[in-house]
Amino acid sequence: MSVKRLTIKLKQIKYAGETLGSDLTITIFVGGLSTTFQPRMKHGTTKSFDITLADRNVFLAAGVTNPTVAIIVKVVEKDKDKSFDDKGQGGTLITLDQESQVANLFFRVSGDVRGGDRRRVAAFDFKFEILFREKDKQGGGAGGGGGGGGGIPDEDTPDIPTLPEELAAGKCEVLILSEGEATKVIKIGIPRTLSAIVQKGGKPLEPINNPPVAGEGVMVHSGCFHCAKTDLTLQSLGFPFEFSRYYRSDVEHNGLMGLGWDHNFNQYVVPEKPENAEEAREFDGWFETFREGEEFESGDLTFHNGRDRKTAHQFLGAEIRELRKIHPKEKTLKEFTAVVSTYAINPGERSEIQRIAVIEGDLIWGEKIYYVRRSYDGTVQVFNCHGFIIALLDVNRNLMRFIYGDKDNPVNNYKLLETIVDSSRKPYALAYFDQIRGRPRLKSLTDPTGRQVSFKYDGRSGALKEISAPAGQHRDNITVYHYRVDA
Repeated sequence: MSVKRLTIKLKQIKYAGETLGSDLTITIFVGGLSTTFQPRMKHGTTKSFDITLADRNVFLAAGVTNPTVAIIVKVVEKDKDKSFDDKGQGGTLITLDQESQVANLFFRVSGDVRGGDRRRVAAFDFKFEILFREKDKQGGGAGGGGGGGGGIPDEDTPDIPTLPEELAAGKCEVLILSEGEATKVIKIGIPRTLSAIVQKGGKPLEPINNPPVAGEGVMVHSGCFHCAKTDLTLQSLGFPFEFSRYYRSDVEHNGLMGLGWDHNFNQYVVPEKPENAEEAREFDGWFETFREGEEFESGDLTFHNGRDRKTAHQFLGAEIRELRKIHPKEKTLKEFTAVVSTYAINPGERSEIQRIAVIEGDLIWGEKIYYVRRSYDGTVQVFNCHGFIIALLDVNRNLMRFIYGDKDNPVNNYKLLETIVDSSRKPYALAYFDQIRGRPRLKSLTDPTGRQVSFKYDGRSGALKEISAPAGQHRDNITVYHYRVDA
């Protein structure tokens, strides 16, 4: 692992197109942090700035030299009559490959005005200065923001990881204790992950394929209520970006979307600690020792599919293999040696889960330990050593990436998902409320075109109560949920 210093500054804004007025508020998101300010500039002008948006350390896994960073800008112009409000948004994904570089972001802001006025379209051109360099010995200074909306904290912690596992350096480790003519002994460090779902009532899960449903979302096998809603869809290469929510009444799941709710990108695996494992002192987890030629004991594994459903998979065995894989970004063939652990396929399932612990050779996903779930249709899901999804590939190897921030997620003993990069390299930003009933909750999802889905929760129960989706046929496209607890 290496550490570099990343500094991003806003240097210039050009305000063209049609006028929205001069009472503008601009919010810029970088790596899960936001800076809000009022530029106080008029239509048809270009104004220079020197606002530091980020000045932080970036932790790079072995073999990663050119990480990416998402920059999303939101512009809002408010009027006394809210029906005349104008707003818009743009985003870009930048590869950090130079000591110093200038990034340009151009997008249009559309005002859906009423009262007889015509639709107005303004154009904004943003220019950023990006410094990506070796970390200073003193750790560098802290950045500031332009007032009002977040700023940059002073502590020297990573805010733009290239992959989730870099936040836990030293935890995902594979140690070779002996090799050569003697029996090869390998020590595998596994971090502890928590399962957030508890099945109520002791009833079995529904069949995985075509479960019988009666009425409006009532599952026949248990009588539980099930609801599925898609909030945002955008086409991309190979497969679309689609954010969907799922509710079940037969589970106890007080997660990031409130009681009983889950979303399709909240996918993870939870390994169980075997009885003979050594409790780790360096981190919250354990060590498993693999001896070549001897029976290897490991724990079973639970897969959470992001739909309020989890399935147990029995550990079958492990062996040392020579593997050859195509690097997802470089598109070159890589060779490495790994301990491959295999887990059982349950009846009706069409996928297999394996754990890869790299002993020597190239790192495909920037870490020594990861999990792979392969489906019969060619889809591949990759999970980091903590068990959280970091990549989704289709049969043609179109790639969607998942990037986690530095804010803790106490629900699962890991970090919060903050950016999703689709197969067209377009970034989607996830923001969270800090604390609602003792845990963070998903606040909004924003796509590169400026559409945003917002979520509100009941302050006393933590239940999801309101979703504000991108305006369609109706300007206020709001869904409200009410809950009743049966005696």
